[in-house]
Amino acid sequence: MAVGLITNSKETIYAGASGNCRFGDSNLVDANSVFYLASMTKPITTAAALILTERNKLDLDAPVSDWITSASRLKVLDGFDRLGQPILRLPARQITPRDLILHTSGFAHPVWNEAALQYQLSHRTKKSETRLDLDSFDQPLMLDPGTRWEYSSIGINILANIIEEVSGRELGEFIKENIFHPLKMDSTDWHLNLSMELRQVDSYIRQPNGALAPLDNEKPGKPVKEYGAGGLFGTAEDYAKFLRVILN
Repeated sequence: MAVGLITNSKETIYAGASGNCRFGDSNLVDANSVFYLASMTKPITTAAALILTERNKLDLDAPVSDWITSASRLKVLDGFDRLGQPILRLPARQITPRDLILHTSGFAHPVWNEAALQYQLSHRTKKSETRLDLDSFDQPLMLDPGTRWEYSSIGINILANIIEEVSGRELGEFIKENIFHPLKMDSTDWHLNLSMELRQVDSYIRQPNGALAPLDNEKPGKPVKEYGAGGLFGTAEDYAKFLRVILN
């Protein structure tokens, strides 16, 4: 179940695919099959923020707390004491939208950052990072903002929240109006319509007993919220339209 596509700045120059859309299904995958895009949502959210910057509505170097006041209370995790309690301190400076875009905010993904994972497990943070309540941070920074790159979904979700604050629109509405509709990306959305559902390609995860099961987040109607860091469904042909904008 795979599709490969190559584009230059003008047009698609190669598209190839292999496999069926799902196990036991006779529908073959092609460049217009609908995949769960996951973190490939992040560049599109970033482009939306840059549109607002281009319109002089968003200052990339202003503190995030200008839009989300609780961001001013963020602290940096400096390790754990002998009892396993976190050692927290104030950051050298506040986070900016530029930090969020560049993944230099200091937030980290627990999958790839041991300290972030230890904090999450020991404090049982109330939400996963993709469902973080952006007005009540419950995860500290792992680094001072601007000091080092560290992949983070939290950062792009916060950026999405800022986009909504600045534009006065829901994230999905703003992106559809300013990116999807102008580029005729008619098969890209956070929500599967009937046409997209019929062309959907399932992704599978290995279960403890060795069996494969479809990923739960790919069921129609999910996610219930349009997240900036992930959640989009779309086709290779649609995404190539977005990439040609970047190439141009």
